Amino acid sequence: MSDAEIDRRIDFIERRLDASKLHARIWYWSWMTVNVGGVVGLSVGSALTDDGDMRASYIPQAALAALGVADLTVLPPLEVRLGAGPIRGLPEATRAQRLEKLERAEAVLRGNAERAESRRSWMLHIANFGLNPAAGAATYFTGRTSDALISFGSGWAGGELYIWTEPGAPARDWREYQRLKTHGSASTGLR
Repeated sequence: MSDAEIDRRIDFIERRLDASKLHARIWYWSWMTVNVGGVVGLSVGSALTDDGDMRASYIPQAALAALGVADLTVLPPLEVRLGAGPIRGLPEATRAQRLEKLERAEAVLRGNAERAESRRSWMLHIANFGLNPAAGAATYFTGRTSDALISFGSGWAGGELYIWTEPGAPARDWREYQRLKTHGSASTGLR
């Protein structure tokens, strides 16, 4: 691979990572705020209320919000929110450094694509559908039936909104990059 080709591939990846950064940051920080707010607010609410039915509703919802925080921080994190920053800072004075930078850039782009594709996984949607009835059932057995239905319905809808609004462009970017590597060209249209 020529030096010009290495530079062209790195440039392509950096431009695509930067193009997805704003959507990813908005999505990440919005959901982080919702989930952390849910964990804190519902935990404090359950500790302060004297209403056992409300406590029964708050605790499972706080647990679901904690799973949301874990998804954003512990499970494969949403690196696309960082744009090309982590790649751009890598050394590139020598050919070996540029090849290493390209390898790292490809790994980031591929990881972002895998995370983006996961939203299409039926397992993710089944997990969302399974966790929310579990939270609703916990509320049902210790609280009011109406609270259990609200817990299930709002939790399931919120989970689907969370899944489907996650940035999907990295999957397309990875496919375009594969086309660039194979055929020497890719779509130049950025979102």
